Amino acid sequence: MNLEADPHFVFHLKHGVTSDLPASASVINDPDERRRIFGRFVDDFNRRNGSGSPRPSASLDEWVERSPLAKVAFSEAS
Repeated sequence: MNLEADPHFVFHLKHGVTSDLPASASVINDPDERRRIFGRFVDDFNRRNGSGSPRPSASLDEWVERSPLAKVAFSEAS
């Protein structure tokens, strides 16, 4: 699904709460905003996976450059 070409989609809830919610996405491309948002995730990931973890540390620069990021807005059901 390409959210830039067509931002409308249906968010399917499962596992105890079943519902189909109409939504739209705004892709976040601004590097400063991406760095601000991803910074929290990368910091948390690296804190949880300390030096003894078999997982490598997350790189904020890599997340900003390569990871998809979008803001989701839910629509009124029709």
